[in-house]
Amino acid sequence: MLTGCSGAAPVLAQSAVTIFGIVDMRLSHIKNSGAPAFNGVSHSGIGPSRWGLRGTEDLGGGLYAGFHLEAQIKPDTGESNTTYWNRQATVRLGSRSLGELRLGRDVVPSYRITTQYDPFTANGIGSNINILSAGPNPNHAPAALRIKTFNQASNAIGYFLPGEAKEYGLSGQLMFAPGEGGTADKYSGAYLEWKHQGFSVGGHFAQIDPATGGSIVKYTTKGIAAAYQFSTGTKLMAMIQDERSKRSTAVPYEERWWQIGAVQNVGAGDIRLSFVRRNATGTVKESANDATLWAVGYVHRLSKRTAVYTMYAKLDNKGAGTTFLPNGAQSIAPGGNSAGLDFGIHHKF
Repeated sequence: MLTGCSGAAPVLAQSAVTIFGIVDMRLSHIKNSGAPAFNGVSHSGIGPSRWGLRGTEDLGGGLYAGFHLEAQIKPDTGESNTTYWNRQATVRLGSRSLGELRLGRDVVPSYRITTQYDPFTANGIGSNINILSAGPNPNHAPAALRIKTFNQASNAIGYFLPGEAKEYGLSGQLMFAPGEGGTADKYSGAYLEWKHQGFSVGGHFAQIDPATGGSIVKYTTKGIAAAYQFSTGTKLMAMIQDERSKRSTAVPYEERWWQIGAVQNVGAGDIRLSFVRRNATGTVKESANDATLWAVGYVHRLSKRTAVYTMYAKLDNKGAGTTFLPNGAQSIAPGGNSAGLDFGIHHKF
C-alpha cells in the first residue's frame, strides 16, 4: 500500500493507494458432443484473473473520494483485454450518510445477483451464465443474441446507497449509461438487497438498448435471489431470472432460468453444489432448446490468499440447443452435452 498526503489544504487529507489482484490457473478437460476433447491450461476457475489499483481519500466530515482501475489478465497466455481497464475504471465521490456517486466503466446492477448468489460466483465451468444464450461470451449464442453490457457498461453514471459496504441492512445501486457515440449500448438498471442475521434477498431490473449488431432492438432482464447462512457452515441460495430480447426480424426470444445451490464449509475448505435450468421461448425451434447445468466443486484454502480446487460440470442441451462450457471446442452437436473437469490454483495479492 502507498500512502501520502497533500499539504495544500488547511487540514491534511489522508489518502491511500492499493495494488490488488488475482492469478487463477487451471488444468482443464472439456468434452463436447461431436467435437474433439480439449485438454490444456486455462484461467479464472473460481475467480477472475485480474489486477488493479484503487485509492481513497478522506475529505473529512464523512466525505470521501476515490478511484478504481481494474483489468482482466489471461495468465495462461500473458494477454489482457483489448479494452485494458475492461473490468472497472471509475472515479467516485461519496458521503457515509448520503451514498456514493460513481462515474466511468463499472459493473452493472443487473449482474450482481448473478454472481453473488451463485456458489461458483459466475466463474469457471460451474458458472450459471454458461447456460445462457444472451450472455456476454461468444460461444454461448449467435451474434444476434450477444449483449455487450451484460456485465459492465462504459460511460456510466452510478449511485450507491450508503449501506453498500455494511454487513446488514439495505444496499442498492442505480446506473445509467447513455451509449455515447452511437456505438455503445444504452443501459439503465437498478439493484436492491437486504441483509439481516444470515439472511439476504436481492433483486434487479434493467433495460439495454443495443447500438449495433444483430436483430435485437431491446433487451430486458429481471431477477430475484435469496440466501441463508446457517451456523453449521451451510449456505443455501436460490435465484430466478428472466432475460427477454425483442427482435426486429422474429418473435421475441426469452430465457427464464432458475438456480439452486449450496456451499458447505468443511474445515479449511468448502464444497460447492449448483443446479441450473433454462427454459427458452421464441420460434417453434428455439422453444425446444431448453438446457440444464449441474456442477460440484471443492476449494481447499492453504492460506488467506492461496487455495487449490477441483470442479466438475455437465451441461445438457434439449432440442437442437448448442450451448456449451467455455474453453473447450467451439462447437457441439445440436442437442448434445458438454462436460468439464478442472484442477486449479487460486492466489490473491
